[in-house]
Amino acid sequence: MIKNLIRKIIPGDFYQNLSDLWYELLARFFALWPIRRNKIFITSYFGRGYGDNGKYIYEALVRFGIDCDAVRQMKNPETDAKELPAGVRPVRYKSPRAVFEMETASVWIDNSRKMFGHKRKNQLYIQTWHGGPGVKRVEKDVEDALGARYVRMAKKDSLMCDLMISNSRFMTQLYQNAFWYYGEILECGSPRNDILCEEQPELREKVRSAFHLAPSVRIALYAPTFRKDERLDVYDLDRQRTLDALEKRFGGEWAMLVRLHPTISEKAAELGGGGTRERNATAYPDMQELLAASDCLITDYSSSDADFLLTRRPCFLYAPDIQEYREDRGFYFPWSDFPFPIAADNQKLGENIRLFDDAAYQKDIDAFAGKTGLLMKSAGSRAVAERIRAHLRSLP
Repeated sequence: MIKNLIRKIIPGDFYQNLSDLWYELLARFFALWPIRRNKIFITSYFGRGYGDNGKYIYEALVRFGIDCDAVRQMKNPETDAKELPAGVRPVRYKSPRAVFEMETASVWIDNSRKMFGHKRKNQLYIQTWHGGPGVKRVEKDVEDALGARYVRMAKKDSLMCDLMISNSRFMTQLYQNAFWYYGEILECGSPRNDILCEEQPELREKVRSAFHLAPSVRIALYAPTFRKDERLDVYDLDRQRTLDALEKRFGGEWAMLVRLHPTISEKAAELGGGGTRERNATAYPDMQELLAASDCLITDYSSSDADFLLTRRPCFLYAPDIQEYREDRGFYFPWSDFPFPIAADNQKLGENIRLFDDAAYQKDIDAFAGKTGLLMKSAGSRAVAERIRAHLRSLP
């Protein structure tokens, strides 16, 4: 309540500058405490949920017998902490306690930019990022659209970073060219995508059980990205019509899971529902488990399509605002380079589903992987865990 009151009294930019200064001073104060050798500080999407690369790196640390005290930074620990395994301690995002845990950890892991922190000697900061190779332009390539504060924090984040994790030749080059980063890059695959490289029957069962779907039901995951104005009208996918088309083309009974981007997750309920064949999956903690369990992905400009590509299952792009988005963000690839059929309206999407040619699709996947240098077999979890092991052993 006090914070909200201050925000109303103090102008936005000035408040943000004061806030940034406060966290900088707090971080430097807690940096006076000694670093704990085995403490790992993990954050994803600015504290949203338990998932992404940090989850799979931690699980690899446990699997390979690397002793660690893991701290997970979360915006809503009261609800999200129930997903944490027994060995992970939750801490509220941007709380003084979180700053203390971060400043006294020997390893930082994040998939987005850190908006606060003072990096110390003998600390290892691993930046995994959260997507790619994707179609939309990012970071330095759209600097004018990002805002001065984000750019300032991004540059600081890159200076603090010791290691970036890449899943492709394209992403390695993108880090070098567009992330204000000049350090080491480990091209090993995204840790979160290890589970997408082979069938996961236990995850298929887990996801269907979570959404009260019969084991035989096939899943279409609709997971579009956000727009900078957070508008929802672009998510006008005719979900019932799409499910009908999928059933006619691929057979069986289908249901749709709808998952909004973490940036606009609070608006998920506003999309409404469309009957018994739909489920709101926005609150599900791990996007990769949804991808592993799904038989088809429908998205737009999200790099989740590059993740799902590893499964070699059908993916369709539905992008009704493609021209507007191109003018706003720009694209790294012409759409013809992508293996995914694209539609700007529901009629075309239905047509793409009905005419889907799997043999041609598989060839297009291989062509895209060759063009981008995408690692089709990911071993990121093991590679990053071994790097952490080496760092911990090197500490005095």
